[in-house]
Amino acid sequence: MTLDVLVVGEALIDLYCLDAGVPRRMDEAGTLARFLGGAPANFTVGCARLGLQTALVTRVGQDPMGRYLLRLLRDEGVDTERVRSAVGAKTGMSLVSVHGGERSFDFYGAPSADTQLDPSDIGERIDARALHFGSNTLVVDPGLATTKRAIAMAKRDGVTVSCDLNVRRYRWSSEAVMREQLDFATRAADWLKVSDDEIAFVSKEKDYDAVAKDLLSRGPSLVALTLGKDGARLYTKEEQRVLPTLAERIVDTTGAGDAFWAGCVAVFLRAQAINGATLEAALRRGSENAAAVIAQVGAVTGALKSSPAGALRP
Repeated sequence: MTLDVLVVGEALIDLYCLDAGVPRRMDEAGTLARFLGGAPANFTVGCARLGLQTALVTRVGQDPMGRYLLRLLRDEGVDTERVRSAVGAKTGMSLVSVHGGERSFDFYGAPSADTQLDPSDIGERIDARALHFGSNTLVVDPGLATTKRAIAMAKRDGVTVSCDLNVRRYRWSSEAVMREQLDFATRAADWLKVSDDEIAFVSKEKDYDAVAKDLLSRGPSLVALTLGKDGARLYTKEEQRVLPTLAERIVDTTGAGDAFWAGCVAVFLRAQAINGATLEAALRRGSENAAAVIAQVGAVTGALKSSPAGALRP
């Protein structure tokens, strides 16, 4: 069976400090709780909940946390055939501090298992309608070689390439190397998502419309800009759509962008063409999903599901 989306990238444990269920900073008193994390894994689960056939290419440690992640992914209906064990490396763990809904991260386990991706993990073809990646696997080899091989195969076979940059500046050895690989990512993607705090890394423009025009000129047919409290925008060369945020309750913003993009991609993969109507539908579906996620603790806890009739439900 051909997949809807094949995702390449990290799956991690997100560890929170909770006080009576409310997320706190890691240096405060509370109880530790573990959740699925890693932007590509979050996106994969988000797509699966919306009815897409999904698979994840990643590596986890031969440890209890790796087995826990595998169980979570399988319980969500994600194909884990391409999730391999990394010998001698621990499953990555992100300690999430939350203050006023906003979050910061401390990563443990480096170099973690997810950095041990190998080109052989991809297989001989991209058996999916879309390939999705982020920038974290572009930081160093062998993840860099693995991701670039997957993209080259997708281009060869006419598979749509989706990218959510998800830039973590501290992971890069230098800004020059980071900008070089981000430029590659923006040119490789057919569908590209960029957040407001990533714009300065990929464009000299500041006006949102000018940023989108710049990015579209490099090759993508679709550009999404996620702008936090200012909502989100979708652009093609012919049309654009803008929607204010739908968030009513902000508990934890972790995974908001992943949920937004999963909602958009689910709509686009079901549409016959991307036009004004599908831009509007995708923007609303993505925004609804993001709003549901940030109302609860954890990157996928609140991610919406599709009923057989296509209606959304918690």
